[in-house]
Amino acid sequence: MNFLVNRKEILYNGTNVISFSNLLFKIKENYKTLAQVAILVTICITSLGTVSSLKYYVNNNRKIEVPYSISFVSSNQEEIDKVYELLQNSNYKVKLKEHAKYLFDNQQETIIINYSTFNKILSDLNVENRQKILSQLQLSNNEAGYVGASMTWLSIQREKEQITIEDMKFTLKTIPKVPLFGNGVPYQSVVINDNEYDILKTKLLEQQFNGIILDNPENMEELTYQLASILPEQSQLYTSYIADATFYDFSGIIYFLGFFLFLVFVFATASIIYFKILSESFGEKTKYEILQKIGATKTEIRHAISKYIATFFILPLIVGIVHSSVAIFVLSNLMNYNIIIPTLTSILIFIIIHGIFYLIARRRYIQIIESN
Repeated sequence: MNFLVNRKEILYNGTNVISFSNLLFKIKENYKTLAQVAILVTICITSLGTVSSLKYYVNNNRKIEVPYSISFVSSNQEEIDKVYELLQNSNYKVKLKEHAKYLFDNQQETIIINYSTFNKILSDLNVENRQKILSQLQLSNNEAGYVGASMTWLSIQREKEQITIEDMKFTLKTIPKVPLFGNGVPYQSVVINDNEYDILKTKLLEQQFNGIILDNPENMEELTYQLASILPEQSQLYTSYIADATFYDFSGIIYFLGFFLFLVFVFATASIIYFKILSESFGEKTKYEILQKIGATKTEIRHAISKYIATFFILPLIVGIVHSSVAIFVLSNLMNYNIIIPTLTSILIFIIIHGIFYLIARRRYIQIIESN
């Protein structure tokens, strides 16, 4: 009973009865326009959310893809000494030298490292949650930890839970992606215990990875060319300069295109709503003049107008947020990465822009209604 009373109080309060009936009529009349706007809102939020999520992912994933300022593969001590001699005569200071032995399976393009090396790399790179990762990676015989390739963006579920290397079968335990060798050696890695590694070492060629972290890795173009001149091509030289030149600088173009697409659809969305509302304002002017004559105040009329215009902005916004959230959720699953922060940020940015256009449309509508 109280519920019905409250509903009546709301319905018959001020101009609500007129506002609600007018809203229902306008929604029914303009449902096609509202549907089109909802689609555009979905595109807007999805494009901005996708670009923001990719930027967020790339920035956070850089320490996995480019953990070293310089990396190369070589067990030739003469070549290694030449690299350090070059750095010593330069303006760069070495913060970390990483030397790690590994085996490479050409057939499956897989790197095999032992548990001790894995532990040392995580410790040297000061990887977060390394103690938790190592505690979960308790390897018995015929067990191996699996680390996906650093450049793998999309999460592809492995159908097999085992891997066979030189007639030795290992049950795989998936480990979160951690910085190991970076894009310099862009292959999936398998971590096995030290004893089994020694057995495989007699069957596979052992190689040495060399990683160097500099205290000021900016402006490395000239240094990169100098390193390339003293290292053979098969050394797989990789520097932060190469990373920026091949991908990270190019990613800026992707961000620009995504943000440009967002702006295009934002203004398209706002324009459709704005001109639709203003085109109806001239026809609604007579109705509001009648309301004034029967006793409605300017404040009440402005409240009614605000509710009416807000409907055209809020309804498509709600539908667009729901649909775009589903699309970004799918992207999050494909990337196997939590992108809640950039998604919420994108939605908030769009709501603010949408709100600004609402205020502009409301102000112009009221000016038309109140003009003589």
